[in-house]
Amino acid sequence: MRAPGRTLRARIVWTTALVSAIAMTAMIGIVMLVLSALLRNNIDARLHDQIAAISTTLSVGPDGAVVAAQTPDDSIDDTTWIYRINGDLVDGPNRGDRVQSIAYGLSDVPKETRAQHGERVFLAKPIVHQGQKIAVVVVTASLGPYEATRAIIIAGLVAVGAAVTAGSAALAAWAVRRTLIPVESMAARAEDWSEHDLDARFDDTGTEDEFAVLGRTLNLLLDRVAGALRNEQQLTSELAHELRTPLTAIRGEAELALMKHPDAESAERFERVVALSDRMGSTITALLAIARGSAGSTARTTVKSLVSAALDNRPADPDVAVSADQLTDDEISAPIDLALRA
Repeated sequence: MRAPGRTLRARIVWTTALVSAIAMTAMIGIVMLVLSALLRNNIDARLHDQIAAISTTLSVGPDGAVVAAQTPDDSIDDTTWIYRINGDLVDGPNRGDRVQSIAYGLSDVPKETRAQHGERVFLAKPIVHQGQKIAVVVVTASLGPYEATRAIIIAGLVAVGAAVTAGSAALAAWAVRRTLIPVESMAARAEDWSEHDLDARFDDTGTEDEFAVLGRTLNLLLDRVAGALRNEQQLTSELAHELRTPLTAIRGEAELALMKHPDAESAERFERVVALSDRMGSTITALLAIARGSAGSTARTTVKSLVSAALDNRPADPDVAVSADQLTDDEISAPIDLALRA
C-alpha cells in the first residue's frame, strides 16, 4: 500500500532504490556462497596436497615402526602431525594444548576426517602400506588469511552495492523528472485553457506514443468541459430570462397601481412589491454572474466584511457583545448580499 501524499516521482525513485537494494543484496549473498565454497575447496585441496606430500616421506622400518624422513619444507612440519597406530606421536610440532588435543583426538580415525574448530581446519587421513594401516597423518590450516580476504571482498561488495543503489535511485529521479516535464506542462496548459480559453487544444502529432495519446485524451476532456460550460451558460441565460420576464411584469403592475394614487396602506404594499422585485432582480443578476464565472470583484467578499455586515443587521441586544476585529481577511466567492441572505 502506497503512502498517502507521496508523489509518483517519489514512488518510482523509492521503488527503484528498493529493487536495486534487493538485487544487490541477493547478488552479495550469492557471491558469498560461491566464495565460501571456493575457499573451502581451496583449503581442502591444500590439506590433501599436504597429506600426499607427507605420505611420500613415510616408510616402515625392519621392526615395523613408522619412520618419517626429513623434508626441506618446514611449513609442512609446522602444521603436520604423524601418529602410529597405537597413538604415539612420530613427528609433529608443539602448537599449544588446545591444538595438540584436537590433533591427538584425530589420531585414531578409521577414514579420512575433516574437522573445523574455531579458525582452524583439521584433516586426518589413515596411511595404508601393503594393505595395512600403518599411521595417521593430521594436518591443519588457519582460516585467518581466508577470512581476512573474505571480509575485504564483502566490504567491497557492500560499497559497490550501496553505490549502485544510490546511482540507480539518482538515475531514476533524473529520468522520471525529465519524463514528467511534458506531462506537468500539458496539465498546467489544460487547466489554464479550461478557465480562460475553451477553444485551445493540443496539437495532434499523429503518433501513438504516450504523450500523443495523453494529448488526444486531454483534447476530448477539454471538448467536454467546453460543451458543459456552454450548456450551463445557455441554461442560466434562459432561466434568468424566464425569471425576469414575469418579475418585470409584476413590477410594472405595481408601478401602474402606484400611479393611480391609491390609499396609504395600498401604496405602501405596492412600494414593497416594487422593492422586493428590485431585490429579486439584483439577486438574479448576481446569481447569473456567479454561474457564468464573470461576477468579478462584486461577487467576492471577505470573512471579516461578511461577519461585520451580519452584526450590523442583527437585532440590538445590550447583553451580547460581538466583535469581528480578530477575524482574517480571507476571501470567499460570493456577493455579500447573497451571503447575508444565506
